[in-house]
Amino acid sequence: MPSTPAPDVTLSAPFAGFWRRVAAFLVDGLIIGLVGYLLGRALFDVFVRLGPWGPCVGFVVALGYFVLQEGARSGQSLGKRLLGIRVVDAQGRVLRPTRGAARFVVLVAPYFLLGAALPMGVTTFAGGIPLALVALGGLIALAYLLAFNRRTRQSLHDLAVGAFVVRATAGARRAPRRARAWGGHLAIAGVLALLAGTMPLLHPRLARAPELGQRLAAQPELRSVDVFEAEPRIYSIEFSGVRRELLIQATIVRPLDDYVPLSTRLAGIALATFPAAAHEDLVSVRLAYGFDIGIASNWTANELALKPEQWADRVAAGVGN
Repeated sequence: MPSTPAPDVTLSAPFAGFWRRVAAFLVDGLIIGLVGYLLGRALFDVFVRLGPWGPCVGFVVALGYFVLQEGARSGQSLGKRLLGIRVVDAQGRVLRPTRGAARFVVLVAPYFLLGAALPMGVTTFAGGIPLALVALGGLIALAYLLAFNRRTRQSLHDLAVGAFVVRATAGARRAPRRARAWGGHLAIAGVLALLAGTMPLLHPRLARAPELGQRLAAQPELRSVDVFEAEPRIYSIEFSGVRRELLIQATIVRPLDDYVPLSTRLAGIALATFPAAAHEDLVSVRLAYGFDIGIASNWTANELALKPEQWADRVAAGVGN
């Protein structure tokens, strides 16, 4: 007669698959986004005043959501509970809050850094390479490992703290025995991240005109400002080819009844400070008012794109005064 396992014998649980994990994350993302939306409706003016610090709110909300739930007895967020999966360590134990928080930081830091409003000196060329390495490179590494590391189904944030996401199988309390990722996947993820770090060299912000950035940032109506040079390829009835464009993208401290005077003044500063602006096909000024807390955003924007000579005529007519 076959013997039954002793009560203290623990059985292993299968790893959670890619689509099950993605579906659980989407459910959690919708819940967190709804929380952010409700907070934004109630605290719009507060979040506007936070400016570039707004994503810290979303970071704290998401941190509390995941760590408090996944550090509980079940090791499950609402999304994971719905999809029947949980986060555990190699012994099948629920992660401690400090370990869960570290896992969360590795997961979301690239996302929050990618959208962070950082000073131009940090995000241009050499300064932008480490930022792109952590932000864009981190996202690529996370996605690659989640999709292709089939041996342990661990992504970057799981590997960082020795965590596993397993099916919430009845009676199973341990991760599967085969719990070591293939080193080749780690090498590939590292190469992809390094390649992502070179992106600022392909799409740089305007690092060669620091005076322009300083003068624009000194305008009292602006909360933050970025300047880009772009050469998009355009296909339309009116135009086909490469169009060189200087883009001034700024957030303003309060909504305006008329955006034209401020837009004209900013374009005039660009023409006066950065001589190459006069040779662009277009100079665009985009002014936005609102907030971004990482898990929700609310913006109203106005963009005006004119040829350099058209801006010069408006400046000469005193439109920007």
